[in-house]
Amino acid sequence: MVIALSREHSDHSPVLLKPSNTDFGPSPFRFFNSWLLNKDFNDVFESAWNSFQGYGTPDRYLLYKLRFLKEKLKEWRKMEVIKETGDLKKLKETVDQLELVAESRPLTDNEVGIKREVMVIIRKLEQEKNLI
Repeated sequence: MVIALSREHSDHSPVLLKPSNTDFGPSPFRFFNSWLLNKDFNDVFESAWNSFQGYGTPDRYLLYKLRFLKEKLKEWRKMEVIKETGDLKKLKETVDQLELVAESRPLTDNEVGIKREVMVIIRKLEQEKNLI
């Protein structure tokens, strides 16, 4: 919203800008195909689907069951993001430590292999993260 004030003390008209508060309701639930790549997804889905207990007409029953499933998937995804972020951080710390060692002496074949494996895992985790 824009309001132009009167020119009482100046040759300019002061302008007030007020952002409008628009509430579009809750954000929509988004399902990403990359979740299907997670080894725990099927267990979480089946557990939530089978553990729902409700009543009502068939259409209401399905509505409440899908809401229940949505909430369980949201909880699972929230925990997965925390876990993935922690895992990625630990892996990057491992690479950083190996790079510090490499500054003072050549890495052993075993250390080079570990660094290579960790870098592959980091790349895979970041690719999966980018699918979301």
